[in-house]
Amino acid sequence: MTASSVSGYVLRAPVTAFDAGQPVSSFRAWENRQNILHLTDEFSQHRINWVSRDESGHGIESAGGDTPIWSCTYPHTWLAPNKPANIDVQVMGHHCFVRARLVKWDAPPLLSGIINGNLADSVFDEILDVSSSSPTSADFLHINGASSISVFDTAWMKPSGGGQQGADGVTRKPAVCLMRLELQVLSETASRVFGVLLRECA
Repeated sequence: MTASSVSGYVLRAPVTAFDAGQPVSSFRAWENRQNILHLTDEFSQHRINWVSRDESGHGIESAGGDTPIWSCTYPHTWLAPNKPANIDVQVMGHHCFVRARLVKWDAPPLLSGIINGNLADSVFDEILDVSSSSPTSADFLHINGASSISVFDTAWMKPSGGGQQGADGVTRKPAVCLMRLELQVLSETASRVFGVLLRECA
């Protein structure tokens, strides 16, 4: 979590702090600003969120050795011109390790059986441990830095046709930053991933 607010928590104001028709002190204005900053710090948004039953025919199944690939594309949030939202990934499964990569939406996909090699640049490339024989979960929090931004900057998608002309006569093209989460199941025995969560946070 970032630390935009000085207090790091919500400041409670008395009920009478904002009486109708009364002036607001500079302290109360500052207090409101701190509360807004704190809520921004706590902001999170679910981009990928699914859970399946842990039984045959559900989730991402592996018979062992075939390293199945699962991926999902989503629009990534930017909090400021040079600040894409941070990422929290959680995977639920058993009997396997999961390689999680975040790449731009049109990057060449992982291929089954590939562990290393000439891969597209990624925001992160992390191995998550869900190797327990019983259902378990693994979490990974990624705080975006300069190296991450360079990958995000390649993921902007704009329409190929004309843009929208504003009242000022300037034509603009809307753009969205599309990213793709890839999961590669690494296991030598029968295994399953039955839940994936990707959250954006400030």
